Formats: sequence, C-alpha cells, structure tokens
Amino acid sequence: MIYVKDNQFKFYKFKITYDIKQNGLNIGTVDYVDDVDEARDSIYRRPDIYSNFNSEPLIPTPEQTHRLAAINNVNLQYKENYMWDMRLFVEKGVMFNQDPLLKPLADKGLAATINFLVENLKPEIKKLRDIKNNGGIELFGYKFDSNQFARNNVSQYITIAMKDMVIAKDQAKALDAKYIWKDYNDVHRELTFEQICKLADEMGNHMRACFAAEALTAQALSKKSVPELLSFSANKQYNRVGITEQQVTQPGDLAAIYETCYQAALQALREG
Repeated sequence: MIYVKDNQFKFYKFKITYDIKQNGLNIGTVDYVDDVDEARDSIYRRPDIYSNFNSEPLIPTPEQTHRLAAINNVNLQYKENYMWDMRLFVEKGVMFNQDPLLKPLADKGLAATINFLVENLKPEIKKLRDIKNNGGIELFGYKFDSNQFARNNVSQYITIAMKDMVIAKDQAKALDAKYIWKDYNDVHRELTFEQICKLADEMGNHMRACFAAEALTAQALSKKSVPELLSFSANKQYNRVGITEQQVTQPGDLAAIYETCYQAALQALREG
C-alpha cells in the first residue's frame, strides 16, 4: 500500500490482484504498484505462473490517510527499515514494534493492536477447546469419552431406559437395572440409570464449559498488554524492537489460561 520516496512514505496509485500457480493450486495475491501497465505486462508474460490479473485505483480511507501523515511525522533516519511496521499501521492501525521512537504510533494504535493480537490467537484457543471438549471427563472414579459420539450414545441410553420403564410399568425395577457403558480406556462398566443421567449431565456441562472457556479466554487476553500478547508463540512474528525480532524469555501459556477459564465456567454451570 505504501513505499518510501524522498524520505517520505507515500501511497501507491493502484491495487492489483492476480493468481500464482503453486503445487497445482491458484493462490490469490494482492499487491500495489504505480505503473499498472508494467505490472500487467509482467503478469501476461508468464501465463504458466500468473493468471486472473485485475487492477483498480487505490483509494485510501480517511483513517489511512491520517495514519500516513502520522508516520511521516515520526523522525526516523532509515525509514525503509520500518516499512513492514508502517505498512501495517497505515492499513490496519496496528503497531507492534516497541521501538521508543514509534511510541506515539503505538499509543494511537493500542486498542487496534490488542484486538489484532487477540484475534490472531483465536485459532489456537479453538484448538484448545476442541482438545478439551474431546478429551474425556472424570466421573464415578473412571474416565469417560466426551466427544459427540459419546454424547449421542448417552442420550440414546436414557431414551431406551425411559422406554423400558414405560413398557415394564415398574419404575423401581428399571431404576435398579444395570447398563453396560465403555469408559475412556475401553473397559466396560456397569452403570445405573441414575449414573447414566449424571454422565449425560456432566457431558453437557463439560461441552458448555469448553465453549464458554473459549470466549472467557479471549476476554482475558483482551485485558493484557501488547508485550504480554506478543509473548505467545502464535504472535512471535510481530514481536520486534526496531529492526530486531525479540526473543521471548518467558513464553505466554495459552493452555493454562484456557484451563483456568474452563474450571471457572464449569463451576458456574454446576452451581447454577
């Protein structure tokens, strides 16, 4: 979107899109140029690699224009060294670089930067949710499956047991009946109707707590500082001071945060 000329950041005139053929796939690509004819000719010369060329005038938003003026007011000796940071600041309003010279920009973009880094962590939070949701639950001194298949099965067990009660017209006998259920380690266990119902409740609470913890984790992360958010491995690429990528001495533990949120959510469900 921007480049440096005569020690000033400037907008390119055109936005271009095209596909690059890689491993049998067409990968959509976005770029910015001043000379759209030259870019088009370069694409058309290699139809074996490039295709679907399109161009349009680049029209920055008022916010982007304002941010361009802001970066040109920062006194930097070698502006080219900060191109990656400045491009993201102008395009998205975010500033990850912790160079003291860029603090005015970091202050302006604080909210957007935190939101960006939290959003970048959400796929990792979702993975933790899925692992937890399918990781089993402890009950009656045993561990049981907690995946969708197990939840469907326990619902079927309850339906069958209730049907048996109606047919037998002997609720007490049905309640005392034993039902065979395989635990997480593939060991068959005998469970009563009451235990089957308890298992279903716990599976439901577990699933709900897993999804609640996903939201609670994102909320907890949104309260952290930019340096704290940059300590998580998924945000490593953004952790810079000047032109140097920072080495994290104490990486953020996303799994621990998720587990804390899960336990809080599960307790709230049980108490509610």
